[in-house]
Amino acid sequence: MGRLKVGVNAADNTLQAIRIIQMAMRNEERKREAAEMREREAAEEADAEKKKMQDALEAEKQKHEDETRKLKEGTRKLEEGARRLEEETRRREEETRRHEEAEEKAKEYEKILQQLGILPYPMTQHKNTQPESPVTPSEEVGEEEVGESPAA
Repeated sequence: MGRLKVGVNAADNTLQAIRIIQMAMRNEERKREAAEMREREAAEEADAEKKKMQDALEAEKQKHEDETRKLKEGTRKLEEGARRLEEETRRREEETRRHEEAEEKAKEYEKILQQLGILPYPMTQHKNTQPESPVTPSEEVGEEEVGESPAA
């Protein structure tokens, strides 16, 4: 019977060792699963952070593109305004030149009319001063008609 008892004890010890090994395997499986879970969570956090950074980068890129577009539009408007200003300046310079030429012509005609005795006083006097002439009102009408046509 002693052998049987030794065999039963050995079987009990073997079963107990199997249980301990199974428990250790389950603990290792839990540890492996926990490590995998932490790795997945870390990967998900990294992916979320990467996506967040990409979104921020895209938003910054869009902001810069918008600013660049606005600056280009502003530059275009400024260039257009400068071009119109140059055209207006050229037009006004031409208008001033023509006006000065017309004034010179008027002075020439006036001089000729004064030399001919048709005009008793200069027509190009300052507008606020009254010409002092010995002309009577009835004579003025006739002289104005004659004086107006060359100046026009």
